[in-house]
Amino acid sequence: MLKGNAFIRLFFFWGFIPTVFLFPAAYFSFSDTIVLKGAEELKGVVVEEYKDRIVLSTEGGEKELLRGNIADIIFDLEEQNLASLGDFYQDRGMYRKAYYYYSKALEINPEYKKAIDGINYVGTYIHQTSRMKKLSHIQKLNEQAEWEKGSVDKGFQSSEEKIVKSLGIVLKNSAESFEISRVVSGSPAAEAGVKKGDVLLAVWGRAITYMETGEVLDKLANHGTMDVHITFSRFMMVKMSGTPAAYGNPLGVKLGFSEMEGLMVEEVREGSAANLAGIKSGDMLTEVQGQSTRYMPLNEVIRTIDSREGSTVFLKIRRDAVLWKKLD
Repeated sequence: MLKGNAFIRLFFFWGFIPTVFLFPAAYFSFSDTIVLKGAEELKGVVVEEYKDRIVLSTEGGEKELLRGNIADIIFDLEEQNLASLGDFYQDRGMYRKAYYYYSKALEINPEYKKAIDGINYVGTYIHQTSRMKKLSHIQKLNEQAEWEKGSVDKGFQSSEEKIVKSLGIVLKNSAESFEISRVVSGSPAAEAGVKKGDVLLAVWGRAITYMETGEVLDKLANHGTMDVHITFSRFMMVKMSGTPAAYGNPLGVKLGFSEMEGLMVEEVREGSAANLAGIKSGDMLTEVQGQSTRYMPLNEVIRTIDSREGSTVFLKIRRDAVLWKKLD
């Protein structure tokens, strides 16, 4: 049985009622609380988190709040409060404390993605930092020896050059987001299925939209781990002509719901329109025909897809990927 707070969030994302504006006030007694500087409190559900702002969904619609105006965020779900403490200590380089709070969050909800990403990052960092320091020291000694022979380029390798070499991607900062403008053939990014035109959304579960370019590059290039966990979005045009229907829809996918993440592709029928277009199990379906699925009832999502049978449906998906760095 779902707890009250989980029940509200399930309603929130599935959209069993027409819009967020019709939520009874009683529902928000279980919601997140934003305490503004000056002690004013706002109730709602935090639906997006960025470094410098959050998006709060309220009875009156979505509100974008700058973190500089926020004194405290009290999440309804305890695992969210614990993971936020993990983020707090991670940002300050206190990785063992961060690990403790992420692990506490996972004790409550073992499937909480934010805590999983956080503990993977700080845990790997804790265990590999010593080894990476040794490798770095050896590399410096080798470079010094080559330098003395006069065979080393004495130029500085930028963060951009590092991520091209180790991950195989080039980023373009556009309208506060980071588009992948190039993917090197045979690189870790290419092997993970990343494509030119994808938009990088998060690194190790931390949203990068609105971050400075240098900070994003540093996160990708210099965090001391062997792999990088990323989240990206992709616009897709799916032709639904001549492909067999499955799971009751011409797209050929079974849709499910993740309490924390939203509308999920649970299964993809082989040979279906979705399969041929490259949609995968685990993808999050965030837009259909240019409309966000955040507040769309499931039957409306299916109805919109059905209406495009025999034609093309425009989708936006969100996907996680692991890039294994090339260290040579």
